[in-house]
Amino acid sequence: MLETGDGGAIVNWSSVGGLGGSSHTAVYNAAKAGVIGASKCAAVEYGPNRIRVNVICPGFIHTEIMGAHPEYTPGILEKAALNRGGQPHEVAEVAAFLVSDKASFVSGAVIPVDGGWSAKLA
Repeated sequence: MLETGDGGAIVNWSSVGGLGGSSHTAVYNAAKAGVIGASKCAAVEYGPNRIRVNVICPGFIHTEIMGAHPEYTPGILEKAALNRGGQPHEVAEVAAFLVSDKASFVSGAVIPVDGGWSAKLA
């Protein structure tokens, strides 16, 4: 992106875990918070080069690895204000927006896609 001078968009992936804390997840939460911090720094550093950097923080998403079986983690779905897990396409739509021209003035943003999980952290 720097070499062409055309700018661009970077979407980094963190987690709702990077926005708060919970028992026995200190290393994970610290790593995800680090992604957020590094992304904000990159947004500031590369903004003059028309490179936008944003972060998506998914909550519990029904995927084969993370959420195909919420019964293995009782109470996980209720952590979201919407009382459900997300679908992969719901996160993908946010990423597609962030890399599109429709988000041409969005940089340094941290966007939870978590059904309101992070709203309940406060």
